[in-house]
Amino acid sequence: MISCENGHGRQDQGIRNAQSNPCTGNPVAQPHRPGQVATITDVSNERLVMGIDGGGTRTRAALVSLERGWLGTGAAGSGNHHDVGFEEVSRHVGAARDAAFLAADLNPGPVDAAFLGMAGAATPSDHDRLCEIGRALSLAHIIAAGSDLQVALAGGLPDRPGVVLIAGTGSSCYGRHADGRTGRAGGFGSSFDDGGSATDIGRRALVACIRAADGRASPTVITEQLLDRLGVGTVRDIPARVDDGGFTRKEIAALAPLVTKAAGSGDAICQEILRAGANELALCVVTVAEKLDLPNPEVVLAGGLLTSDASYRSLVVQAIHRSLPDARPQEPAFSPVLGAALCAMKELGFDPGQITGRLPT
Repeated sequence: MISCENGHGRQDQGIRNAQSNPCTGNPVAQPHRPGQVATITDVSNERLVMGIDGGGTRTRAALVSLERGWLGTGAAGSGNHHDVGFEEVSRHVGAARDAAFLAADLNPGPVDAAFLGMAGAATPSDHDRLCEIGRALSLAHIIAAGSDLQVALAGGLPDRPGVVLIAGTGSSCYGRHADGRTGRAGGFGSSFDDGGSATDIGRRALVACIRAADGRASPTVITEQLLDRLGVGTVRDIPARVDDGGFTRKEIAALAPLVTKAAGSGDAICQEILRAGANELALCVVTVAEKLDLPNPEVVLAGGLLTSDASYRSLVVQAIHRSLPDARPQEPAFSPVLGAALCAMKELGFDPGQITGRLPT
């Protein structure tokens, strides 16, 4: 994780207030009337933080007052620089930030602290670039950056040891022991990894159609649907369409709902694809739990694929319990974007436990 500061002065005041009186701070501003747009100076007596959660599909921003709690949330496009590049990520972060301020009836301005937890941000240089983006956008006086895994765990299990498993466009797993040790598994990108993600499921579906076409595997009912989605006439046209036609990772991931629907209707090939994906995700959880000596970890399941498809989520839970029978899969306490806001509070030296009762679950 990298922390960055821009030296505007308000930073020191925010830290001093948080350390001397993190519970009360400055006088609380009155709520704005619906439809009334205020400037950020109208809440200058409040300490504001912003959490940014960037996934393969969406970037979300949450604006939180340390005095009043959650104020607003906004969303924009992908936050994974491997998919869209840092320039596009910057635009999406800015758009999500603006939407969060609009939801709070405030005009955008720099807050006291911000934390950007972004998919694909695995290295210190990635974190540096994200801090640069935050500074260019005048996001906050203190800016820190890390991965989407960090903010998902921070929101899912606030200040508790455990494991978070993310499966959306991509997949990865991250855990934290009570002694501060952390570990991760997966998350090396769709070219080499992302087992059990929507991209992996979509890719497996394409492979299944190809294998069925020449007799190496049984037919699947989704062949015609995949051909229609790709806009090609025959299975033999699939490789050229994917390799040469600019078929993106996001488009491959968008095939996953076809698989889950067909599996629910009894298609054996699609059912096997989902079982294989669930086993890959469970392996990540088991690997992290063993690294951190967590025999019965709390496991938060996050990411669009796991939160939107109950049948696939059930397969993943079953696969986890086969290897970790005492694991405790559960719903997150807070969303990843609020987890990012909790991380931003810590950058101010503020104890998030003083405000979690005023955040939406």
